[in-house]
Amino acid sequence: MKICMLFGDRYHENMRIVPQIGIASYLTHFGHEITWVVPSERAKRVQSSVFNGISVIEIPLQRWPKMFERCKIGYGLRRMNTILKIFRERQYDLVFVRDGTFDALLGLYLKKRYHLPFVYELSNPLEQRRDTYASYLNKKHILPFLRIDEYCRAYLMQNADLVLPTTAWMADDFAEKGVEREKMLPFPNGVKAIQPPLVDKKEIHERYHIREDTTIIYIGAMHRERHLDVLINAFAKISQDEHPCHLLMVGDGNDRDHLETIAEERGIKDNIVFTGQVDQDEIPNLIAAADIGVSCIPPLPFFKLSSPIKLFEYMAMQKPVVANFEIPEQKEALEASKGGVLIPFEVDALAEGLLQILRDPAGARVMGENGHSWVMENRNFEKLAKNLEKVYLSLLVQDSRGMGHPDS
Repeated sequence: MKICMLFGDRYHENMRIVPQIGIASYLTHFGHEITWVVPSERAKRVQSSVFNGISVIEIPLQRWPKMFERCKIGYGLRRMNTILKIFRERQYDLVFVRDGTFDALLGLYLKKRYHLPFVYELSNPLEQRRDTYASYLNKKHILPFLRIDEYCRAYLMQNADLVLPTTAWMADDFAEKGVEREKMLPFPNGVKAIQPPLVDKKEIHERYHIREDTTIIYIGAMHRERHLDVLINAFAKISQDEHPCHLLMVGDGNDRDHLETIAEERGIKDNIVFTGQVDQDEIPNLIAAADIGVSCIPPLPFFKLSSPIKLFEYMAMQKPVVANFEIPEQKEALEASKGGVLIPFEVDALAEGLLQILRDPAGARVMGENGHSWVMENRNFEKLAKNLEKVYLSLLVQDSRGMGHPDS
């Protein structure tokens, strides 16, 4: 089976192994050929490389701030021409697109032109970008364009051969928007079987000047819509308890400065480390150096349908997790695994959940072991890849349209 993947994560050698790449890597281990067309800031011309067993075609994406819109148009045309060229030169059995409307429109064209199945994965609800721009970024002038984008993506889902929403709850949402349930397969996030960390806990503590033995970690975006002031204020409460600890905030975003200000005002600045963005290879080391993982996600409509990768990364590293139950994916995973504590998205409840684990080290170890066993059984990349392989092969069998041969 030969698959062409189109999605816009920018390429570099140390990039984060998102589930789509991890799963595609396993598909190559199963004997399938994967080509990933990707934007690259390092490439000066269209070039080929290999990443995790996947054939990569890098398309140059230069960044010129004063000419950004023109740059994007130029890149879009270069990307389209490159993709059309490789389809003329190579025969593919299936085209996979993640999220991007431009790529999905191109994927639909390739489906019709070459008579091959078009698979469309969406990682977020249709309204998420519009709601974020309207409520948190104060850019209401672009809302009409985002509505057009939502209409296009709904149309593309209706015309795809297979739609992969991230969760079952997102599939319900898409069904209400007119997408046939028969063509949807909820496909959640997962993790690879994480290798032992390359550095020990002591080295991480020394690097970030962490004095206390107990460390709580949060990994992810620090944008305004994440409402991470709830976590900072909860940490301030437990810092007043008999359990001194550190909070490791891994990531970046437009609310980081505000969060640092809150930490300073609450007198806990010295007990919180904001790492900024880190390399993918560093994530297992940071999680290994922590004792508790936090996945607190505000119960906004679009977040309720999400599948948080951080939750599964903590569980894979045998860390007990504190997560809010308003996110169905978190509730389901922790209830099934007994891998952590479920709480509502509130300051006092989050503080109490953290204290529950801090006060019971033996119970925390059991939670970590439970979570690891569950995530390796249910959400590891290899198992997800095997499931997807079956669906893809079934899709090819059902498709009797002479794949790979363009209309004359």
